[in-house]
Amino acid sequence: MQLIVRKRGYRLLPLVVVGLLGLAALVAGLMNVSADPGSGLSDSPYNGADAVQDRTPQPIGIGVDASQTKNDDALGQGSKDDISCPTSVLGSIPPNKSDISQFSSAIGVGPSTGHTYLYLSWNRINNLGTANFSFEFNRGSTACPSPTTSPPMLVREANDLLVLFDFAKGDKAPFISTSLWQTSGTPSVVCQASNTVPCWGKKTTLVAGQEEASIAASHLFGEAVVDLDNAGVPLDPCQPFSHVFVKGRSSASFTAELKDVAAPIQLAGGTTCSIIVRKFDGAANPLPGAGFTFTPNPSTGTGSLNIDDGDANDQADANDGVVCADNVKTGTYSIQEYNVPAGFTGDPATKTVTVPPALGTCAARLAANPAAEDIRFVNTKGSIVILKVKEDGSPLGGASFEITVNPKTGSGVLTVSDNGANDADPTVGTICVTDARLSPTAYVVHESVIPAGYEGDVDHSVTVSNSKACATTDAKATFVNKQGQILIHKISAKKTEAGGDIEVGGACFTLTPDPATGTGGPSAPICDNGAGDSDAAAGFICIVPAKLANYTIHESTVPANYAGDTDKALNVTDSTTCATRRSALASSAATFVDTPLSKFQIIFTSLAGAGITNAQIVCNVPANFEDGGADTTAPPTFDDTNETFGNGTSTLLPGSYNCTIDIDP
Repeated sequence: MQLIVRKRGYRLLPLVVVGLLGLAALVAGLMNVSADPGSGLSDSPYNGADAVQDRTPQPIGIGVDASQTKNDDALGQGSKDDISCPTSVLGSIPPNKSDISQFSSAIGVGPSTGHTYLYLSWNRINNLGTANFSFEFNRGSTACPSPTTSPPMLVREANDLLVLFDFAKGDKAPFISTSLWQTSGTPSVVCQASNTVPCWGKKTTLVAGQEEASIAASHLFGEAVVDLDNAGVPLDPCQPFSHVFVKGRSSASFTAELKDVAAPIQLAGGTTCSIIVRKFDGAANPLPGAGFTFTPNPSTGTGSLNIDDGDANDQADANDGVVCADNVKTGTYSIQEYNVPAGFTGDPATKTVTVPPALGTCAARLAANPAAEDIRFVNTKGSIVILKVKEDGSPLGGASFEITVNPKTGSGVLTVSDNGANDADPTVGTICVTDARLSPTAYVVHESVIPAGYEGDVDHSVTVSNSKACATTDAKATFVNKQGQILIHKISAKKTEAGGDIEVGGACFTLTPDPATGTGGPSAPICDNGAGDSDAAAGFICIVPAKLANYTIHESTVPANYAGDTDKALNVTDSTTCATRRSALASSAATFVDTPLSKFQIIFTSLAGAGITNAQIVCNVPANFEDGGADTTAPPTFDDTNETFGNGTSTLLPGSYNCTIDIDP
């Protein structure tokens, strides 16, 4: 057998039954196809009334069958039309049976009405006086099991079409009738002859206006045209007739035995329907890796089918964010996302699409500009919020963080800076990382850049389990940055009898840098139990808060009757409290040891009477003070009667002092 397609200068029409829902898409491309003026069917592009093989409009499918040979395809004994996948044998056709030599078929659309017209013809080599043929049009593509014809006959599907061509001796014209393959129902109600389902349905004998047919005077050729719309044949643009073959029947009876068969030919072209599902992320980028459940199964019309992006059922081929189901049956489908790409929240909606009007194969519709889309699913990621605050809960800017693993990619490390890189929130102290992949494993957030003067917090963990936005996400980490505390311990050089410290109040100190800012300095004086001192005990000055810094502390006001200490250095590196620092004063506090000052007084009295004896008193105190000043007279004067050393104008530190008293008689 061979398929012959002859082409002339006509617009080509694929051999496909096109339903009313799909006609609009095709009629526009066929406006130069004219109605055949010889046809009795108004607007038909074919003439079935002149018993002459139609050659236009093209393409015309022609099947050739072996004849007068032992290698002719034939059907086994007892084969009838109701038998699906009848047994095929090779052998010659008896002379009392029609020996088919070729057949043809075509589909055309009327240019005015848009009706769909089916053309068919047969040729045989022997004249029996009668002519009885069954033309079977199949929608499916599943081959019948062997033994079958070559190419094989096909397993029937619901609403496959049987067109019966019957001509009896003495008839003026053939009779044309149709039947549809039934797959459900009560046999007595839906079947023409069979007692079981599936079966060929009730036969409809067509009348004028629905068909026209003719047979050549030689009875070796016959043809017919059927207006499928007027004949009430259900037209499905999603399931066109893909193959046609012809069988010779022994009589006009529906249950007549079949003998000769011309193997199926594939009808050229043909529209099918498809469903295109596109998958996007929250930024409208194609998102691969999803899987969808189609209910019902678009190939069978029953059950359901899972199609994963890029698998064998995905006719969009690649794992590219587009899933396409081809050869979809007419119907309404619900589609759910059952396989969500890692790191995303799936689209929870169940979406529906009705087919048609999704005419065309996946390849054709995806190649269109713009590319087609029937349903869209959007998957979103979550967000991570990092709150950076001071101890009092107020926001603190200037920090940067490292998140491991990178929540945007699922690998590596992401660095995010407050109001900088990867921060989607303009608020100071609030960092939001969007497009964060959902993960059952917690992300580790590390404070990599700490604001100057603050102690960083420990690492935190967050888990992104949903696609909530920054404002509502529960994936939050709060970092509390603490400042330091400065403890100044002011004691006397004098110890207790037990060797303990004696705290001394009343001192004031300045600090460089200023603890309030961590810069500049010296600061304003901070006095024991005055402004800036949070410790009520005398001799302890606690400055809270204080920026972390290396401080130089100067005793600006020394308590009365004490000698002040030298400047002290204190490096505040963490948030250790003053209370804790008290337990390790030697290493955690700036300790100032003030030396208590003293004075002594020498009184000279002349017992013999005033001025009878005189004295000169000289002590080795600093600058050799005498009566508040040095004795610079020479020879020395003898006028000392009441001398005080260490009277506040000099520094009389603890120590040993020697005095010389000269008395002049």
